Amino acid sequence: MKIAPSVLALALLSHMMAMAQEKPVPTPAPVPAALHTYRLTFTLTESEAGKRVGVQHISMTSSADGNSAIAKIGSRVPIATGSYSNTDSKAVQTQMTYLDIGLSISGRLRELGYGLQVKTKIEQSSMADAPPATPADPVIRQESIETDAILTPGKPMMLGSLDIPGSTRHTDIELVVERVP
Repeated sequence: MKIAPSVLALALLSHMMAMAQEKPVPTPAPVPAALHTYRLTFTLTESEAGKRVGVQHISMTSSADGNSAIAKIGSRVPIATGSYSNTDSKAVQTQMTYLDIGLSISGRLRELGYGLQVKTKIEQSSMADAPPATPADPVIRQESIETDAILTPGKPMMLGSLDIPGSTRHTDIELVVERVP
């Protein structure tokens, strides 16, 4: 059986037009580069009158995806915020709130072509040595540093120094970031 060239041409043209109307297959999105995990080691060196009196090392791991890694060390301290009398039982009810006292460190990493961007926040708080005017009004000492720096993995960087108010104490804060294999 012979097919006329005009029928064959018409079938081929019809097939080509049907293919042209089909939606092209989308190319898959590029796979993002694998994020690495890093160990952040903070060293807090406390001195009094120029003499080293204590060193704390706090380490945590974080991926370089921009999410925070957080470490907290301390206590929750109850603070009376008010009181009222119950008229029926004549009992005094005390309202409380709780403060986190101690050390809080957060770090957020992002890989760049020339190093690591590290955003950190270090907060330290303590009860003051001086007695409060009333037990319901404690005096809280607070120190805080927030940084945004570019680090080279494996090389320590001094993030900052704090003089502790009302004392001769001083705290130096250093950070080393190392890639975890």
